[in-house]
Amino acid sequence: MEKQITILAGDLFAANFENNRFDIALLGNITHFLSKEENLHLFRKVFATLMKGVIIALNCHRKESSGQEVADCWFYAVSKSGTSYSFAEYQKLLEQAGFSRVEEMSIRPIKAIKP
Repeated sequence: MEKQITILAGDLFAANFENNRFDIALLGNITHFLSKEENLHLFRKVFATLMKGVIIALNCHRKESSGQEVADCWFYAVSKSGTSYSFAEYQKLLEQAGFSRVEEMSIRPIKAIKP
């Protein structure tokens, strides 16, 4: 299984990923630390790295999550622009980045397809 997984560590905004290289991207517990503009930039970058017809999955704290108010205080304290976003806000950002068929998988995970 290790041969099938590529883990990329580093600065999400400075890293140079190859276009059309990956068949899935998982952003785990990242997006709620970023502003809407930073998320849109990241989603567009990930969109370019994915092959056609594959998935981006987000594991993110959302406004619909329980304890959201406490989490928002923490995001504000540890990042300059992070906050909880609603499913509708994530859906809009993912669609602006080019993704389609954005779906809630449960209260936290979200998936979208690169058409």
